[in-house]
Amino acid sequence: MRMITRRSWRNRAVLWLAMALAALLVALVAAAGCSSKSNDPFLCTPDVPAGCVFQPREANLIPGEQLNVYEVLSLDRAVDLMVIQGIDDVQWVLGDETQRVLSLLDIDVVLEPWSLSQRPLFVISITWPRGRDDNYSGGPTYSLDTIIDLKANVMGIGGDDPFQWPLPEGFVDIVLAAASDVAPTPGPTATRVPVTPPTPRPTETPVPRSDNFFDHPEGVLQWDGPDESVSSRDEGHCGPPREIREEYGIPALIVIEDDGAFGGAHWFVRVTSRNLASTNLSDYYHGDWQIWKDDGADTLYLINSRHPETAFEYRNYGCI
Repeated sequence: MRMITRRSWRNRAVLWLAMALAALLVALVAAAGCSSKSNDPFLCTPDVPAGCVFQPREANLIPGEQLNVYEVLSLDRAVDLMVIQGIDDVQWVLGDETQRVLSLLDIDVVLEPWSLSQRPLFVISITWPRGRDDNYSGGPTYSLDTIIDLKANVMGIGGDDPFQWPLPEGFVDIVLAAASDVAPTPGPTATRVPVTPPTPRPTETPVPRSDNFFDHPEGVLQWDGPDESVSSRDEGHCGPPREIREEYGIPALIVIEDDGAFGGAHWFVRVTSRNLASTNLSDYYHGDWQIWKDDGADTLYLINSRHPETAFEYRNYGCI
């Protein structure tokens, strides 16, 4: 296995988590129109294979049922676990350790209605090898995110009909003891056929800087305020397009701890005119830049007090 340090995975933690959660939501929604005649508890096969991608069995689980989660979800086929704690901590459980950990779930439990607290964030992403059909993402594996409430010691699966179940005592401790920074070794890739290099793109003309320029430092910026719960990052997968980034220099991501899902990550959405009738000025600032928050919504606005006519909108969502 190839050794990869924790640092190399940190910046991709939010992206991977969001991709897995988005894929899970797609599967749960599509499952409503997918009938099954398969004896496989993990996959359902539609009457017309071309009309529906296969769906995980967990889409059909109902709170109140008594069952063995290890058997119903075919956890004996899982090949690795990705353990995510917060926005900057990703570890892996691989090889024989995967089954040693998951076998602790080989007990009968009663499914309960969802009441999980997702703070602090603790996610175990379970990965299976590809089944007899391609999965909806076209990749070689199928992954399912489960969320653990560390205080209540319960584990759950989200979606349209979320549910949870109690964990064996000490399960989280055993997961953490088995986790490490060693990531799965990438599988073999097909030999690529040489191709003629494309014509080089013309040199892009730099976008002139606006006088309303943020000038974000490289990496992480800690905002001033009553505490250290607000920070921003200059780059990110779901950040602003090049033209906006070069003209205004605004951050790609603003993180407000304990505010919203996905580790409090708020991603840039758009440049808009100032219309702050339903917003309040927060206590966090950086120089002339202020954060305004939308009441009752996962939206915030970045505004320069010297240019209050322009607002940069950020929303709390999973970066895909």
